Amino acid sequence: MFGRLKLAQVLEPAIAAAEAGIPVDWGLRLTILDRIATIRRLPATAQWLLREGLPPSSSDRLDGTDLARTLRRIAAQGKRGFYEGPVAEAIERTVVGAGGIPSSPSAPPAAINVTLIERRGQSAGEVHQRF
Repeated sequence: MFGRLKLAQVLEPAIAAAEAGIPVDWGLRLTILDRIATIRRLPATAQWLLREGLPPSSSDRLDGTDLARTLRRIAAQGKRGFYEGPVAEAIERTVVGAGGIPSSPSAPPAAINVTLIERRGQSAGEVHQRF
């Protein structure tokens, strides 16, 4: 086990940032432009990231309500909040819908790695899957 902070404590800054809305800066806008063909093939992603089929302007904020809800579920339920229930089912539907291979419930990943990042005075959490 790594770290001394509880998962809920580590995720709280990311939850707060998501609830405030995710600011679109030039880097995010360029990333969206670079991947726009892929984004357009994913209806939920396109609805979230695009405005009338185009990347958002640098003054926009992306609605982070769903992300905040997902992170709260993970904070409250730990690994189960990610690998079981609505979050896992939504990921599975998206992966399979995009032509991916369905997951095997008998082969869960070995661990989740959570990282707290500080950048320009802002804190954000990252969740990484380790196999």
